[in-house]
Amino acid sequence: MPSLLEKGITELLTVGDLANILKCSKGTIRNWVSQGYIPVVRPAPRMVRFSPAQINAWLLEKRTTFN
Repeated sequence: MPSLLEKGITELLTVGDLANILKCSKGTIRNWVSQGYIPVVRPAPRMVRFSPAQINAWLLEKRTTFN
């Protein structure tokens, strides 16, 4: 799977953007944020955004390989 940066995505992502990319619900993303499971950027106290570089690193860390 090409990384977000390889796809040309360099701006901060919203909850909806990330849900579309990861093919999951916004609720799942919000749960991951509240549990501290996923890296976030908070430009304002109640604003949640995601750095494509941090999300790529997180995905690589969480990746499971099957032999």
